[in-house]
Amino acid sequence: PSEKSISANTLKLERIILQRLTKWGYKHNKIARLPMFPSRFFNMDGVHKLPANRRRGRFHHEDHYQKILMPEFSRIRKQLTKEKNIPRPVDPDKPWDKETNPYISYAKRQVKVDVRKRMDSPDYKFTCQRPRYNLAQFWFASLLIANTGIRPAEIVKLRHRDISVREDPEDGRWYTIFTITEETSKLGKYREAIARDFHHTWDRYQIFKRETEYYFNEEAKPDDWLFPRVWDKGELRYDLRIARLNNVMRPHLQRLGLHKTTVEGYEGIQVYFSAYSFRSYYITQRLKEGLNIYTLSKNAGVSIQTIMATYDYSENWAYRNEMTKHFKSLNDELPDSEHIERLRNSQMKWEPESEK
Repeated sequence: PSEKSISANTLKLERIILQRLTKWGYKHNKIARLPMFPSRFFNMDGVHKLPANRRRGRFHHEDHYQKILMPEFSRIRKQLTKEKNIPRPVDPDKPWDKETNPYISYAKRQVKVDVRKRMDSPDYKFTCQRPRYNLAQFWFASLLIANTGIRPAEIVKLRHRDISVREDPEDGRWYTIFTITEETSKLGKYREAIARDFHHTWDRYQIFKRETEYYFNEEAKPDDWLFPRVWDKGELRYDLRIARLNNVMRPHLQRLGLHKTTVEGYEGIQVYFSAYSFRSYYITQRLKEGLNIYTLSKNAGVSIQTIMATYDYSENWAYRNEMTKHFKSLNDELPDSEHIERLRNSQMKWEPESEK
């Protein structure tokens, strides 16, 4: 909601909840009759409705992804692979054993060192068990979605067996493949999603799997959840999966200043960045890079119509190269300096007759 209006989608959700409640009340003789609810909200005063492709925060490639997110992802990876801070068994000279020689964090190994001195270190969060794993989750989940377009609701249902790496015999390249089963898919349809960055997603997965084993003191097996529950009623649970990525994403996006953003053309209305912002980023960037929409729909598990209505929020300027590539071979030469000057002088704004 803004200061002056509330979202039509919010009211629709309220209506659904109230309808369920009143139907239950009517069925059990708690109320005499079913109340009537408005069928439409967007045409009411004080209600706004955003277009489908503007209802979530969208990452701008240069301002958000390149300047803020990529440096943060690089920092996290560097810290996770820093040899000094990696958790080790209680007795590092003996093999790991869940019961007799479990993993402990660097912070626990340094427990005798003054706490304040340790907290002053820029590596502090990566030496403690819970913050380290939380940052690893954020790093891996974000880049997984940004490079595959898999839905966050599907990612939390993945198991280790669903990730594989495959070589192309024709050119020797290696590809990271995600198997989305009928049980995992939102639409109940099997598909394989191919990561756009070849084997690099697999390499990140190996780092994240190792961090999961450190945190839970478990050996990751094929049928284990990729994102275990972590905590459930005060208990560390490896056998359960997390339900949503909200708690993984939101604190870090807020920390990076990517919590809310304004919506162009809708004064006073803001939308949230979320895990789905990475999916939107994936789809939009692939369209900009010229991936045909049919192939994109197969990889992301979404219809062409939905991509056009919900995810494609770029202006035509973003596709200028695709729209003119058929002509570039005939017009490779840039205008000369005199011609460029004439073109620049022509960049004038025409005034409407009413303003003259």
